[in-house]
Amino acid sequence: MYKVANTKLRHIARPAADFLLSIMYQTGYLVPRNIDKSWQYCKKAATRGYSVAQLTLKEIIEKAGPDNPFFRESLDWFVRAEKCVVPEAWHHAAVLLSSQSGATASFEQITSLYTRAANSGYLPAQNNLALHLASRGLYEQAYEKLKLASDAGYTMAHFNMILMQMHGIAPVRDIAECIEELNRMAARQFAPAQQRLAEIYREGALVPKNDVTAFRLFSIAAEQGLLYSQFAVVQMQLDENCIFYGPKKAFSQCKTLAEASYAPAQFLLGRLFNFGKGTLTCIDKAMFWYQLAASNGEPNAIEWLEKSNQLSKN
Repeated sequence: MYKVANTKLRHIARPAADFLLSIMYQTGYLVPRNIDKSWQYCKKAATRGYSVAQLTLKEIIEKAGPDNPFFRESLDWFVRAEKCVVPEAWHHAAVLLSSQSGATASFEQITSLYTRAANSGYLPAQNNLALHLASRGLYEQAYEKLKLASDAGYTMAHFNMILMQMHGIAPVRDIAECIEELNRMAARQFAPAQQRLAEIYREGALVPKNDVTAFRLFSIAAEQGLLYSQFAVVQMQLDENCIFYGPKKAFSQCKTLAEASYAPAQFLLGRLFNFGKGTLTCIDKAMFWYQLAASNGEPNAIEWLEKSNQLSKN
């Protein structure tokens, strides 16, 4: 059967044949099932420019995760690939390499990946390339990249341009004009602008402090799925000086966020159980949430547990 299958595949274009063999080895159709061979044929097809194969490798790095035995090799394929018909995969590879703790990728490698995707017309990569450059203090280059993406209609890039202007690391612009532009973006239901405006009104540094406006904007952004805004709503309801003070409601919302694996909410939930705010005091539950938050990398929880362990030794 294997010889018959290979004979038939000779009449198919080589990249397509490689990918078909990949599927056959993956499923065990006409050939013995062999996942290693399946991946090798998929990689061959991708290298020869077969878009479906490249999309398959993209799926591996996006959805399978580091536990998949082919995750690292798929990621490396995009790092090395000079031609790719799915430029968003270059972008995703750069994001992964930037976010992985202990990642060995250099600044130049990540820049190269973002640049390849950006040059292929993928606007989110242009935006992220700018942020990547700004992280090294290359503000002028970063601003130019943001302007290119903004002029092409990418709203997030326009938003980041405003933030750079407000932080004084871009061409000077009147703060009031920046805030007015954020208001226009917020009115168009752009959640990051709503969130940033909410922060500005809660802080009361650039505009008069206004908890009502801050709470309203945080709530609208929270409804659009921004976890930071959802958490900010909880925090405002735990502030005794805020007109929206309501610890029981805050506890319920914090618990929902904590159960959704949002580490800052897990630490805060531990404190609520610890001090009996919005709920009954329960040290065992407090410790459970402190430890879970620490395991998810929450720095406040890690510091709290370290101090707690030192005190217990003394």
